[in-house]
Order: sequence, then C-alpha cells, then structure tokens
Amino acid sequence: MAFVQAPNPTSTAGSVNTSISLAFGSNNTAGNCLLACITWSSFSGAVLTGVTDTRGNTWVQVGERQVDLHNINTFCALFAAFNCAAGSNTVTANYSTSGSDYLQLAIREYSGAASIDDTDGTAIHLASTGTLTTPNVTTSFNSEDVVAFFMGPEDTSTMTTGTGYGNAVSTTTNGSSMSEDKVQATASGSVTATATGVGAGFYFAMILSLRASVATTTLDAIGSFPGSREAYAYDRSDAALPMTVAWNHTCSGSNRAVIVAASFSNETGSDASVTLSASFGGTTMTLLGTATKTHAASGGTHGFVQMFGLVAPPTGASGVTITASGSGATGRLYLNGGSVSFFNVDQTTPFGTPVTANGTSFSPSVNVTSTNSSNMVVDAVADGDLISSSTQLLRFLANNGNIGGADNLGCATAYGNGGTVTMGYNGNSNNDWAIAAVEVRHV
Repeated sequence: MAFVQAPNPTSTAGSVNTSISLAFGSNNTAGNCLLACITWSSFSGAVLTGVTDTRGNTWVQVGERQVDLHNINTFCALFAAFNCAAGSNTVTANYSTSGSDYLQLAIREYSGAASIDDTDGTAIHLASTGTLTTPNVTTSFNSEDVVAFFMGPEDTSTMTTGTGYGNAVSTTTNGSSMSEDKVQATASGSVTATATGVGAGFYFAMILSLRASVATTTLDAIGSFPGSREAYAYDRSDAALPMTVAWNHTCSGSNRAVIVAASFSNETGSDASVTLSASFGGTTMTLLGTATKTHAASGGTHGFVQMFGLVAPPTGASGVTITASGSGATGRLYLNGGSVSFFNVDQTTPFGTPVTANGTSFSPSVNVTSTNSSNMVVDAVADGDLISSSTQLLRFLANNGNIGGADNLGCATAYGNGGTVTMGYNGNSNNDWAIAAVEVRHV
C-alpha cells in the first residue's frame, strides 16, 4: 500500500456555490483508493448531497459528519471511493440548490488499499497558536497508512506536518487546509496525527487508517439522511402514531449485509404498546434485538433501542424506512434511525446472538463474545442525555437533547478478538440508557 498523489486543496468563499471541484494532477490508476475531505457552511441552508467524479466511481461516506460547535452551520465529512477507474479525474462535492457560501475540498489517491480500517471523524479545536492533534485511530494490521486532514475555515496560517508524517499538501487561500500521511509499520494500537504552525480560529482535525486486503468482515457504508448533520434520521412529533423516518443507503461489494438501528421514546407517557418496523429497499428487515431503558426513579420503561438486519441487500441506493406504530403514545414522541452495511459477510449465518444491557450511569456498555478476529461487532445505544464519545469506532451519532427518554442514538463497531469485546460510550450525565450489540460474521 502506498501514497500516489494529492493536489493542493481548493476552497471558495464569499459567494454561494452548489458544488466545488478539484482535479488530480495525473491519471488515476485502476483499482486504487480515492479519499476526499470536505468542509462547508450552511447559512443559506446548504445540504451535502454527495460526492461524484468524472470517472463514475462510487463514493461512500466514512465516519460521521461533524459539526463545528463554535458555529453550528459549519460541517466536515470524509468520503472514499475504492477500486477506482483509470484515467484523468475531477472530484466534485455537490450541494442542494440553496448552495454554500464557504467550501473546502482535499483529495488523495492510494494504491493497494482495500478498505478503511478505522476512522474517528474529527476533533474540533479552538486554536490560538501551536499544534492541532486528531483523535485516535486504532491500527489493527501491520503497514496501515494513516491519513489526516486539517481544515480551518477561519485562519490562513501555513501549517507544517507533525512528527513522522509526510506527503503533505496544503493551501492558505480562503482558510487553511493540509493533509498528510504515514505508514504505521506495526499494528500498535492508537495513533494520532498533528499539525503545527496553527493560528487563531477553529479547525477540523480528521483522521483515518487504510489497510490492505485482509479476510475480515468489512464496513461498506453508513446511511445518510439529506438535511441531517450526521448519518441518521430523526423525527420529533407532537401528534399520535404512526410516525416514520426515512433516508437512503448505498451498498456495494459482495456477500453483503446491512443493520439498521432505531430508538423510540415518549417524553410524556408510556411507550409499552409501541412497535417499530424497518424496511430496506422495500424488503422487511428482521428484528435482531431490543434493549429497553428502565427509568431509575419509577422503574417503568423509558424508551428502547432496536437493531434490524438484512442479508444480501441490493447494491446501489436503497430507501430505508423505520415506522413506529401502536396505541396509547401521544404527545412528544422521538424516533431516531441510522444504518451501516458490510461486505464479506457470511450469507447463511450473518449475525451472531444479540446481547443487551441497560442501566443508569455516565458510561453505557455491553460485553459481546466474539468468535474470531475476522468478524465485526456492531452496537446501538439509546441514552437520556447527550452522548459525547464511544470507546470503539463511532459510526453515527444522533444527539437531540437531554429530555431523559431515548432521544439520543449512537452506533459503533469494533473488530472481533476471539474473546470478549466491550462496546461502550461516554455520556454527558448520570442517566438511564439501553444498549444492544451483535456480531457480524465473516464469510
């Protein structure tokens, strides 16, 4: 696996645009991996609708979309295209018709990369001067390529690479941005990246690790919901049931499987008679497991989280729908949903035995018995307060408030280890939670 090329990043500012494009300096080589990091503002209501290129490659979002906490209308996302077509290529990030008045785009090409091993999205920094540091990624295999992107919409300082990193490209036009990488020779656990020479302003610090072909269950894509900051759908209704959330999810690869996570709660009453159903591309999904939140004070139910599965979903874009139905639930109702898909999955017995847990604490967690290191564990957590992070690889996060029901939904993954895998989260307060998890088995 090796770095191939990366043009200097590009950016726009001061005018509303519905797209931003950047060309590779040389032809892409067939079968390589392409990466894109994008930032944008949505003061005018802009929504990122996807990434395309002139070679017709399929781009999928990796990790969760991030929002700049300093300015709630600024976002950042990572995309990847594997097994790319050969030839000259221009990559374009596309937005809704309302457009965006600030855009940044950085792209890179790698040979020999089969999939994303780990991505931890962003760290959001308020920098004065000094060094930016990304979150951790975990390298599971030898000779992974760790790639970092630093995107600063408010500063035009010239950044320099951190210790051990190289192949850097950067720009200081309409903000400051830089990308860099390094080969991690041995699987040494947590890895971070740094950039120095940073001036005042807010920065996104993105990181991911690429690995060569290894026989494991592999993350394919995360479902996206147009108009949402993260890869999830969310509805809050003051009416009676039924209620529905829907979004699109794109699957690729062979021996596929998809999991949908959903949470429901009733702020003002019981949810005991409420049932959820999920469909993918019009096909009803199988309920894998349910974890129910128990209210610490009353002992009654206080929302629940469910996981649904489907083997051999169709390739390409499919509609995902979650419906809450039943009786006796009126008032302020919360419904969240998100999806993750995989390839290299056993098509006969794709899912292990689900496990669930609930409690009241700062740290939701559940232990899963993993059969071998080629499998992947997936979870879904519902918390009554905001979720700050996961102890594993966070795939999507729907933080909607601290109402106390199940209005905050998270999903994370971890590679199996042939033993006990602990799926855990860090919450904002000592609150009620419920978590479900299941192992996705390698073909």
